[in-house]
Amino acid sequence: MMNSKYIKRKNEVIKYFELLKCINHIAPKLNFNELVPVEVADDVQMVSKSRIHAIDNDLIDIMHANGFLILYNLIEATMKDVYIVIFDEISNSKISFDQLVEEVQIEWVSYELRDHKSGARPKTVTELANKIISNPDFIIDRDKLKFGGNLDAREIKTYAKNLKVSEPFHPQQDLLVVIKELRNQLAHGGETFIDVGKKYKYSDIEPYQIATFGLLESLISNVTTYLNFKNYKKCIALNAFQI
Repeated sequence: MMNSKYIKRKNEVIKYFELLKCINHIAPKLNFNELVPVEVADDVQMVSKSRIHAIDNDLIDIMHANGFLILYNLIEATMKDVYIVIFDEISNSKISFDQLVEEVQIEWVSYELRDHKSGARPKTVTELANKIISNPDFIIDRDKLKFGGNLDAREIKTYAKNLKVSEPFHPQQDLLVVIKELRNQLAHGGETFIDVGKKYKYSDIEPYQIATFGLLESLISNVTTYLNFKNYKKCIALNAFQI
């Protein structure tokens, strides 16, 4: 399920970058047909007429900058899928909280504390423990998973480590820092889309796409192995460590 969602989103990104590549030519134009009213024998009819719209440099720069937002959205969506698929698997396995490795227990507790409004937070350790014990079917609300616009390679590796998932790797993974920083500048108005787009042309952006795909696919592969071997369970994790 996680892999199919990723492939769907990845294909969306590929289509966008294919469009970017197409418009990176001298004087690109958009050809389209438009229905316009035409008088014919005292009657008005809608007739299709061909139009040509020039794509100026500012629009191209805006689209270049938007590529970074699309890449960051893919990163965040994939990280949310990782958490959901792992905890769905745990819930479906019907194992108790004390059978989970300590790292996953901590993530479970952290979610309960972090992703609820302050008024709804358990007020004592006992109250929190009772809530977990009485509700073994732990379900994550996707909308409550917050990463604060901080996802880059280092953060992704930290989240993986927190779940006891093997850390992903890609040779160009450090490029995700730039994706994160530009996403935040654009999202919070630190820079305009045109200003960012002037700095990064299509040939400059393409490596960021490759690095994003590579690191996320490494992560998905590691999560798949993690789930197949049930490494969220104490006994499996201990056996694997002893081997």
